[in-house]
Amino acid sequence: MTTFETEPIVDFLVAHCTQAAFCAIRNASRIDMDDAEMATIWWEEPVAAGAEAAWAALREVGLAYRLFAPVLVDGTIDGDVRSVRFADGLTVDEKIVSVDETRRRVAYTVLGTMFEHHSASMQIAPVDEASCRFIWISDFLPDAMAETVQPLVEQGSRALAKNIEAGLTRGGSDIPSDTGARF
Repeated sequence: MTTFETEPIVDFLVAHCTQAAFCAIRNASRIDMDDAEMATIWWEEPVAAGAEAAWAALREVGLAYRLFAPVLVDGTIDGDVRSVRFADGLTVDEKIVSVDETRRRVAYTVLGTMFEHHSASMQIAPVDEASCRFIWISDFLPDAMAETVQPLVEQGSRALAKNIEAGLTRGGSDIPSDTGARF
């Protein structure tokens, strides 16, 4: 069995790269290449906008297709289930687990047979009055899906930052102030 200790690497990235995007695919404190275990993708993207503005956009879970454009091209929401369509045509149903106003965090899970298990969260963390970090954590099985999920997380995070920095926030011209989607 080949084992790579990743915890020191992740600790280094967190300590030294908080202003730069980074991705760590890890399994708790190690990646076992011979024993497939759950993958974790952790991505942080700097956003040149205040946390309140970024959260105002992220919390509108029914409008994710606008916030993550052009990675997402369409979406709907019915109760606590949203459907999003990716630019490549893939459609995914996601159950919104929680929208936490205090932590500025959205938790969701992908429904259907694509994953044996999926749990993810997106969070806005303030840096200062004019900037924040978008943090996206996704845990899933099978771990082989990392090759598919990681580029979508990276591209989606960059799209979110670009769209928020361009002024796409609640109360802006693109996102209505209230979609009625509350959890």
